[in-house]
Order: sequence, then structure tokens, then C-alpha cells
Amino acid sequence: MKNAFLFIKKLSLFVLFGILIIFLSGNSKPGKNIYNRVFDSRWTGTVTCEEIFSAITGTSERHVMASFNNALPTLYRDDETTDLNFTDDKGTGSVTFHAEGKFGVTNCEGSGQTELHWVVVEEEDNIYSFHVIGPACTGTSVVSIPGTPTTTEPYGPESTDIVISGQPLVNKNLLGGTKTEVIDIDMGGGVGTLTRTITWHLTKSTVGDVELIVIPQDYDTWLPKPGRNELTEGSIMNISLKLQARGGGATTKKAKVFELRLSNTSREPGITVNFPTAPDDPMPDLRFLVQSNGQVEDEFQSLNIDCPRGCQTAQLKVGSYDGGGWTTLTAEAILQDDTRIQGRLLVPGGEVDIRIPKRDPNSKIGKDWLTANGNPNEMDDKETSRGNTNNGDGLTAYEEYRGVISEGSFKRLDPNKKEVGILATQGDFTLFSQGIGWFKNTSGLEIIRFDFDRNEIAGDGRLNVNKKSAHDYDQYALYLLNGGLGGDGTLGIVYSKTNAPDIPAQIISVVADWNAIQAAYQRRVNSTRPETLKFTLKEYLAQTVAHELGHAINIWHHGRDLDYSGWTFTLNDVSNNTRIFDRNGNLDILRPITLQNIGEKAGTVESGDLSCMLNYYPYYTWGYAVGVDGAAIFNREPLIPLGKIFCKSKIGTGFNATQLYFGDCAKGNCLGQIKLRN
Repeated sequence: MKNAFLFIKKLSLFVLFGILIIFLSGNSKPGKNIYNRVFDSRWTGTVTCEEIFSAITGTSERHVMASFNNALPTLYRDDETTDLNFTDDKGTGSVTFHAEGKFGVTNCEGSGQTELHWVVVEEEDNIYSFHVIGPACTGTSVVSIPGTPTTTEPYGPESTDIVISGQPLVNKNLLGGTKTEVIDIDMGGGVGTLTRTITWHLTKSTVGDVELIVIPQDYDTWLPKPGRNELTEGSIMNISLKLQARGGGATTKKAKVFELRLSNTSREPGITVNFPTAPDDPMPDLRFLVQSNGQVEDEFQSLNIDCPRGCQTAQLKVGSYDGGGWTTLTAEAILQDDTRIQGRLLVPGGEVDIRIPKRDPNSKIGKDWLTANGNPNEMDDKETSRGNTNNGDGLTAYEEYRGVISEGSFKRLDPNKKEVGILATQGDFTLFSQGIGWFKNTSGLEIIRFDFDRNEIAGDGRLNVNKKSAHDYDQYALYLLNGGLGGDGTLGIVYSKTNAPDIPAQIISVVADWNAIQAAYQRRVNSTRPETLKFTLKEYLAQTVAHELGHAINIWHHGRDLDYSGWTFTLNDVSNNTRIFDRNGNLDILRPITLQNIGEKAGTVESGDLSCMLNYYPYYTWGYAVGVDGAAIFNREPLIPLGKIFCKSKIGTGFNATQLYFGDCAKGNCLGQIKLRN
């Protein structure tokens, strides 16, 4: 009995989702005694279904697309066939399904055959209904129950029934619309909520001697780009319409009007993920542009081009108002004899539902960008960087495709490279340019520069503030500025919500004090004379900036933050119990002598790799060690160049490789610590 209970519990999550899809088909199917059936009508177009289910046991998400070309529905044919084994009722499509909950995860996908099962047009009642069967979905369920071994089991094949019934009939030759249902499911205690959106566009195929070809210019490569604001178009797609004889060639038929529609158009807030920081209520991201011979309505989603004397060609423009917009275009020519001709993409028999930009079914990303960047999934955030296993930069592939406004210009980001945003004034970017360059070169991160004076980042620092579709994580830009730090000798600081190095989401600001850096450099020059420092003032500034930016991506100091001036030692006489060596290793017998800025032997901020910018050289002046005879040994630090990298290990290098200074560091491997998101 116990084993049986565990088996039921293990399957409960996945069985629940299966039951819900069947139980909540959402529409009643017509019976066999429906009047006014339309026999032998063939249909062309697409049907999509998106379902999101949320419950205390878990969540699921399903996306289905079915496309048909001149398909004759399976049922209600005017013939005597009983086995319903046809080929001309079939189409193609795709499906993805993901479910996760307390006891496991299910993933499945599929592509291939779909079926137009039935279409019923009831002209007397002015309604219509249809039933589409989606492609088979196959995959696996990973079942993980506390106290039992994790198992992986096959899932599927499973097909999705898409049923629409009782829709108002406006045009018996064109069935189109969108229906969204939100269903609260109560199966003995309140299980959850199912949200289903079905979108369809089916045109009755017309056998005639004329066809309409839709020709979007540069269709394979065109991508949406925003204008300078939400009301200004960016990239424009020029589209031509052409009536021709079936199969090509001239025709005598003319259109009196061309009707064009944009449907399922995205409405992302703003024009990119970061700009403007306080967007207006979103309008459709792709819109018909106004033209003299056209009438634009429905938020620029409907365009009628009039041809009072009849015409065989027409031109129109679709403008983009967002970097990640998408829509579906349909076109019809109404001929002078009132015959309706459905537009086809580029060639006879081409697609009726024309995805703009060119993209895969159920995808929001333009195919040209997707292919050029390795075909990531919309939700992917998998970027890598050398020497680091904390993958991802906090932006999904769709958000990187949608892009940003950076220093007044639109740019898409790279889904294959970790990127970090830096917000600063143009003056501070100029002042800190070398340090930002050092940071970029050693971290392996790409820098996205945002202009403070153009308000390109929200007041709370969020980079992807205009979030909606395919969003996974709230990422933040690093606010970098030149500011006074109180004159206590502090050259730079990171203000963090956690009072420690952390990821960008926890960073308030990164401050470098240029005046303090100049003063500190001059003090070092004076104290080093007659010898010369091995680095310049500009390098000192650059390392300070890169060092502090390192803290803002989760890199810690090499060791403990100790007060370097807390230990002062004065020696009046030469003694074998205390030996002092100068920078060149020579015994110093000048007395009296006072030593300041003495570091401990190991584990300080100046330990580890001296080439690393998180090593705090120059910080101390003297290294301290104990000789084999018990003598106190003080070694003056050599003059060396500044580090310009983030280290890969804890091992001490240079003078830290000896026993005379600070040795291996406590933290180290700065590259490995880099982290941009939780």
C-alpha cells in the first residue's frame, strides 16, 4: 500500500497537467448533427495556442502552432470514408511544453504533422467553429521526491486539441480572431489558474486565375529598430503588393481595395530594455505608416489602400518603434467583382500569415539575428568568461536582441558575451577611460556605456527596467563617478547594500576620488626620492578605477583590510636581534631609524599575485619576517609596476613568492569570483 501511494504521488504533478489540458479544453465540440455544414471547403492559414497554468503544485507553459495550406478538414466530408485516414487534412507545426513543480520537471517538444479536424460555418446563425490537432510532443519527466531516487521517464507523445466554437461570423471566407480565457480550477481545494490564448487566421482557399503576392523588401535580413522616442519610427519595412495570374504572368483582374492587418503585435514598454526609463502606455511596436491613398485605423494596425479606378500593385510601409517588436501581417485584395484574394509571401503558395520580422513560429526574435548569434533560446542567459564558472550576465537572449540605448544610440547586445553596464557622465567616462579599459581587458566583460546626462538608466539603477517578455532577472548598471571621499586618504570606494563586494544588483555606486589620487601619488613620489616610482599618475588612477569596479562584480581583496599605518617601529642602535634591509637587499645600519607602514607576514591585502589589481600594492612600505635565529627582519618593498590583471590563483608572485613579505593570499582567484547575477 505504501509503494502504491508513492507511485501516485510521484506521478501527481504530471498527471495533473495532462488532466487539465483535457478537462479544460475550453470549448464544446459540435456534434454530428450540425446543420449548414460547409462541405469540401479548403482552408489556409495558422492557428496558435498558448497556455500558462499556475497552481500550488507547480506551473506549466505550452506553446502550439499549426499551419495549413489548402487543407480539407477531416470530418464532415461529402464522401463515404469511414476510417478518416486522409493526407489532405494535414499541415505542419511545432509545440513546446515545460512543467515544473514540487516533485519534478517535464520538458517536451515536437514539430511536424498537424490536422485540421473540422471546420463548421453556420451561416443561418452567423457563427463558426473549428478543431485543430497540434503536432505530437515528446520529451522526458524528471521525478524527484524527497527520500526516493530521482528518475527520468519518457513523456508523450501527446497532441494538443485546439477548439474554438460559436465565434461570430463576419466573413464566411475568412475566419480570424484571438480568444483569451482565464479559468480558475477547483478540484477539491483550489488547484490553480489556467490562462489560454488562441489566435487564428484561416482563409477559405479560392481556386481562380489570379493571386496576390506580398513582397517585403529585404525580408530575410530586416530587423526592428526603434526611433529616438516612443512616437518616432525607426527602421521601416517597405512592402509591395502585386496581383498576377496564377503561377505568374500578367492578369487583367484589378483590385478596388487592398486590406492589410497587423495582428498579435507586441507591446513592450519603452523602445529598448532601458529607455525611456518612464515609458508611456505601450502602443503596438510595429505600425502601418500613414500614406495618402490609405486609411489607417486600430492603433495603426489596420490599413486599407483604395484603388478607385482599379489597380494591380500597391506599396506600403511598416514602421518599427521598438528594438524587439514583432507582428503578423495578412493581406487581401478585394477585386472589382468582390472576389477576395488572400496575399501570399513572396511566391505562389507562400505563407498567408507573414511574420515580421522573419522569425520561427512562436519566436519573438528575428531569424537573421538569431542565426548570426548561434540560435539561443529567448530565455537563455548562458554567457561565459575565461577563468569563471558563474555563467550569465543577467539579461536574456531576447533582452539582448531587443537592445539598449547607449550614449544616445541604439545597439543590440551579444548573447555570447558577458556584458556589464556602466553609468557615468561623459566627463567621467573620459577621465576614467583607461581604468575602464583595464577592467574590460582583464575581466573578459564587454562594457555598455550609459550616459548619465541623457537619463539612460532608471533612478534605481535597473538596466532592463522596461521588462515584459522573456524576462528572467532584474539587472543593474554600475554608477561610476568622480567624487570626494572626505580627505582621509581613501582613493576609491564601492557603496554596497551589503557593505561588501557584491553583484551589480547590490551596488549603489562606485566612486573614485581624482583629487585624492593625485595627492596620494605626489606623496609617494616625495617619499620615494631619489628613486623613481615605476608607474605614472594616470596608471595609478586607472588601477584605482579598475580595482573598485572589481569589487562591484563580487571580487574581494586578497586578504584582511588592515590599517597599514597602525604599526610604527623605531630602532636606535644596530642589533643582531633586529635587521633592516633596503629595497636592494642591502643591510641598513643607519641609526636611529623609524619604520612606518609595516605589513604582517601573510594574509594581508598585499599578499598573493602582485600583477593583480586587487593586490593592494603599493600599500605597505615594509615587509616583516622572523629569521631562523629569531631575529626580527624588516625588508623595504621593491619598486615595481602596478598590476593590470585579475589573478587566477592564491599563489604569491614576485617578492611575495619569498618568505620575506606577504606570501600567498587568503582569497585570490579574482577571475573566478566574478559574478553578475544570482
